[in-house]
Amino acid sequence: MAEVDIRSSGGQASGRKAELSDAIFGRAVDREAVYQSVRAYQQNQSQGTRSTKTRAEVSGGGAKPYRQKGTGRARQGSNRAPHYEGGGIVHGPKPHRARQTLPKRMRRAAICSALSEKHAAGCVHVIETPAYEEPKTRRVVELLESLGLAGRRVLFVMDGESPVFYRSARNIPQVQVRVAPAFSARDVLWAQDVVLFEGAPAKLAEVWR
Repeated sequence: MAEVDIRSSGGQASGRKAELSDAIFGRAVDREAVYQSVRAYQQNQSQGTRSTKTRAEVSGGGAKPYRQKGTGRARQGSNRAPHYEGGGIVHGPKPHRARQTLPKRMRRAAICSALSEKHAAGCVHVIETPAYEEPKTRRVVELLESLGLAGRRVLFVMDGESPVFYRSARNIPQVQVRVAPAFSARDVLWAQDVVLFEGAPAKLAEVWR
């Protein structure tokens, strides 16, 4: 079990330490699983709405461009054929939803590999669960400054639903907020630092045991 200092919700040292499971934060990095996880995430973000028109869908082209015989040119039936300017597109993209799924073990291996790499680099932090009574973006900004993370890409992982904290942090550039364990390897790789609420490591260990 690795240990990390727990900071207060204001960013000050609390004198306590949090235990991080070696199975999640201390495993060997599986780069193939991480690659496949990020690739699947990006693929599934596509809305699949791009579309082109075939020669049957392009407007115009009702009459022959010129008569069938006597011109010395190749016969043509429509100026909306694919080889004409403004004609239809051959084998162009059509709306479709191509989703990519990964085995559960591979998804978890990718997330744990990303977290392990962040922890090895000293970029995993643990704070006491904030108890904000009302949304205050300034309080989260001050927290980031106290942690020395101002201006960096930060992923907050909450140990439960906290609408007040989410609303406090959502407008800060380069800050993302997730609820454990509902985040992906891509979220971890995007961030330069990962800030866990105090109860998040235990919740991850319980769900991913």
